[in-house]
Amino acid sequence: MENTNAHIYRRKFPRRRFKRSIGVLSGGKYFMTTGFEIGEGGLSFRSEKVIRMGALVVLNFQVPEGEFISVRAEIRNTEVLADTHPGEVVYGCAFENLVFERKREIRNFVTNRAESEV
Repeated sequence: MENTNAHIYRRKFPRRRFKRSIGVLSGGKYFMTTGFEIGEGGLSFRSEKVIRMGALVVLNFQVPEGEFISVRAEIRNTEVLADTHPGEVVYGCAFENLVFERKREIRNFVTNRAESEV
């Protein structure tokens, strides 16, 4: 897998698999896609759409047992899935100004993961 990052960003928070629907607003177009991972600082999702590095997007999603979240995020990295999902890219995003209550919901979701995910 080729990593197309111009800069290396280190994660500050643990992540958990997040295979749920996510709405993405990018470049004035809205589309639905599937999440990949989530953490307190951001999330990643898979898509066939092209989104440039550094682009600002609006993400809409809901963590299990939590409130609906709508937050602005920056595309920080990409990973092409040529071997497993041809044509798809995993986009890694960093949240901007996510309110404390939503961070806490995400943190609880990540820390309460099932034994099968550890």
